[in-house]
Amino acid sequence: MKNAVSRATVERIPVYLDYLRKSDSASVSATVIARDLRYGEVQVRKDLNAISGAGRPRLGYSTDRLIRDLEQFMGKDIPDCAVIAGAGKLGSALLGYNGFEQFGVKITAAFDSEPKSDDCCGVRIFPVESLCEYCTKHSIKIGIITVPAENAQSVCDLMVKSGITAIWNFAPVTLETPSGITVINEKLAISLRMLRQTVDSSVKINRSVIH
Repeated sequence: MKNAVSRATVERIPVYLDYLRKSDSASVSATVIARDLRYGEVQVRKDLNAISGAGRPRLGYSTDRLIRDLEQFMGKDIPDCAVIAGAGKLGSALLGYNGFEQFGVKITAAFDSEPKSDDCCGVRIFPVESLCEYCTKHSIKIGIITVPAENAQSVCDLMVKSGITAIWNFAPVTLETPSGITVINEKLAISLRMLRQTVDSSVKINRSVIH
């Protein structure tokens, strides 16, 4: 089921959950959800039907059942454990973020070449040399890379050697990995540039209206 759901749908699930948790109604329809969230009704119906079989024609969804189905899909009951390599400013910020678990991911450890403390935001920081042993022992499959670009490939290689099969890469470099390894590159600079373009376009439009 998870493989059949698009990334866009996954991104909307927390919005649905927040809406449903605030609802005081025992049942809800896709039509009402779409209206209140300003989504397309067909889109909402497709999203929910891909995850939950609780919907009934003309009756809608049981709110409690739909919440449980969405939470189960996101892995809230049994989250996947993940580790971070790089406990600098970005890594520490991610360790301090408490929203990962609603997506079914729990960061259980961090690793750094020069740990400055034993823990950060309640997560233990280990020397990077112990990453392989820790991941193998705890069957970790998800790794997050927040090290400088020049160190990213060696850390990636270490993660692959450790049995990690899914990598979230924040380093501004393209990683080389064997087949079967999933890498998602988070291009922060590109995202910021896109925001700038949006602002620049808005400014140009406003100027053209004024003139």
